[in-house]
Amino acid sequence: MEDSYENSAPTPGLGDELNDKITKFMEIELDHQGIKYILKIKSNKEYLYLEVNEENNIIYFYQVVYNLSNLIQFDKMFKVCDNMDEAYELMNSNIKNDKPIIKSIENNKLILIFNILQANRSILAKEMKLTKKYNKQEVVIEKLSEQIKDLKIKQKNMEKEITDLKTENEKLKNQNENIGQINELKEKLNYYFDKSIIKSTIIQDLKKFEFIKERLYKVKFNGKESNKLNFELIYRAKIYGDNARDFHSRCDLYRNTLTIIKTKEGLIFGGFTSQTWEGKDFDKEDENAFCFSVDNKKIYNCIKGKKAIYASPTQGPTFQNCIFEIKDKCFESGGSCDPDISSHYDNVKEEFEINGGKNHFLVDDLEVFFVYPE
Repeated sequence: MEDSYENSAPTPGLGDELNDKITKFMEIELDHQGIKYILKIKSNKEYLYLEVNEENNIIYFYQVVYNLSNLIQFDKMFKVCDNMDEAYELMNSNIKNDKPIIKSIENNKLILIFNILQANRSILAKEMKLTKKYNKQEVVIEKLSEQIKDLKIKQKNMEKEITDLKTENEKLKNQNENIGQINELKEKLNYYFDKSIIKSTIIQDLKKFEFIKERLYKVKFNGKESNKLNFELIYRAKIYGDNARDFHSRCDLYRNTLTIIKTKEGLIFGGFTSQTWEGKDFDKEDENAFCFSVDNKKIYNCIKGKKAIYASPTQGPTFQNCIFEIKDKCFESGGSCDPDISSHYDNVKEEFEINGGKNHFLVDDLEVFFVYPE
């Protein structure tokens, strides 16, 4: 049996003055479609807050707020509670016995499933709906500062690892061990720290990437071209999820991104834009934009004065009009090409050329790299 409840309690702000009043707090890890989430339960004398946040996501979270009356409406087991401290302890005890799961995330709602033990020893599954909330700008800035501190610590740890590797390298030299072992270690070090080498699982043969790299050298970064570029992976669908929200949560803050797609049929193509992917259903011009086909070894440049990309929170990367677009849940929905692509990009000889002459394709994987000059 499954029951659903969404509270009607007032939703007070979670400002500093309210956080100071929090008397109870706990958090547990949840997993949904391979992504980690943190469930936080906070309580003060009046309210119980449940918040779910995707690991490392500082832009938004999901929240529901209950007072004691709402909790009793959610489940009658809370009738035995006289105050919020007792309700918190009862919630805590129930979660420890049977951890909730995330049922779904859609339409700005996250649905948690709680298994409630009934008096007759049966289990009743109940739904709790949490609403998407956006952090204030100052909160995002504060969390970004915290992440920068963590990155600096990781940098120090990495520097120590590098030192250890160099020390190990010297030991191998001093001990006159196999020279091949030393060369292998050097190659691994060079590859690992050389950001000018694109670490793509789709284009593993770097020779096939050279013509794309040559085109990137003609892009004006900060007003000028550069022949020394770095590539940082910011999104991979097989790691971070194939929903449009997964793509936008990781890519919207970046300019100068390179998208690479591999279809289920094995075709590889993509595009570059110096614009961000942030936007609500509107086109963007970009004189630096271009698309490419690895299979045809061909570049398609955006025609001057034409719209280059389409930014929408419900779609993945889309290059107009529409040389290719990636749909939401791209592993299921895939993507498509438009026959009228030559009106926005040059060098197109046939319909759906970038996709081997076919309109629709299924996505095997999708990668996005942040590109920047040294």
